[in-house]
Amino acid sequence: MIHPVQFLTGLFIFVVLFVGAIALSNNYHVIQRLKRDKPFVNLAMILLLSGFLFNLFGSLLTFLFSICLPLTVIFVHAGLRLRNLKNKIENKKEFIGVTRTPMGVLLQSLDFMVNEKLKE
Repeated sequence: MIHPVQFLTGLFIFVVLFVGAIALSNNYHVIQRLKRDKPFVNLAMILLLSGFLFNLFGSLLTFLFSICLPLTVIFVHAGLRLRNLKNKIENKKEFIGVTRTPMGVLLQSLDFMVNEKLKE
């Protein structure tokens, strides 16, 4: 990492904006309706606002890196994930809602659930 302070600053600002957007969307019905009707608009607003703030701070590259690093980790994890019997059982348990994964909690907070069975 070339600039760890900028990276941590960028990550901190992005997390604050993300948590703030979720908190605002849980308190205001207009934003909840917008999230339900157009789910990607909420994420786009978070990305645009954080990009604007990082541009003001001169840390746009850090912002892009803080976005690309988690995506890279997700793709590497998905590529290396084993498809054995234990994993298939875990997937079925997640589908019927017996276990909750961190990604499931995140998607539910953003209202990105496609299947109504997954919503509680």
